[in-house]
Amino acid sequence: MLKKIILLSACVGIPTIMFIATKYGTTPPITFEQSVKMLESAGETESAKKVLIRGYVLADATHAIVREGGMVTFIMRDDAMREFRVQYDGQDAVGTLENMQKIGIAGHAHGGEKPYFHAKQILLNY
Repeated sequence: MLKKIILLSACVGIPTIMFIATKYGTTPPITFEQSVKMLESAGETESAKKVLIRGYVLADATHAIVREGGMVTFIMRDDAMREFRVQYDGQDAVGTLENMQKIGIAGHAHGGEKPYFHAKQILLNY
């Protein structure tokens, strides 16, 4: 009888936990401006929180994609139509990025005179 209760609990519990984790465990995308505000509101001893930004790559005559060693630098436009610089140095190699390609980037913002986004992960066709 105890084996049946454990088996039934596992059959019901595991799918329920997986559903809750996929539904509520993902990070919703935010804008670049929101990530900079999060950086400014964090204390000096706190590290920047990893966030997800969705947007479009700008790669044309005025917006070049620069590849130096393992770093890729490009300009991106987020959902709020704000353009910002992205520096990607993640472990996964980035293929060809095309103009107006929809992507998601995960990382954190850096403030200062020329704020930029330091990406550790790129989600192509996000």
